[in-house]
Amino acid sequence: MSFDREKGDLWVGDVGWELWEMVYKIEKGGNYGWSITEGRQPVKPTQKPEPKAKPEPKAKSEPKRTRQHKIARGDTLMSISRKYSCDLGDLAKANGIKGPRYSVKLGQRIRLQGCRD
Repeated sequence: MSFDREKGDLWVGDVGWELWEMVYKIEKGGNYGWSITEGRQPVKPTQKPEPKAKPEPKAKSEPKRTRQHKIARGDTLMSISRKYSCDLGDLAKANGIKGPRYSVKLGQRIRLQGCRD
């Protein structure tokens, strides 16, 4: 979920079940067909969705942008893993950082794969 800071629009990403990932521009009262469709593909063909906003589907094979964290003074890999709720070992592995010290450098960008906000 993200707000367009310039226009104020709310955008929501939906991971999808099988083939599609969707990105929706949310509008008041919009019905996005969740649990009935996945992108343009019907998941429950016997159930009719109400009119809805059209999704902008992306195939799962497309590369995803990975969020990053820029190392600031006082940051450690442990503090970053706690801040973004991710496993320390997975975070280190995704960034090629070796233990047991997991050293990071000021200004280094850390990929936050598998982390939450």
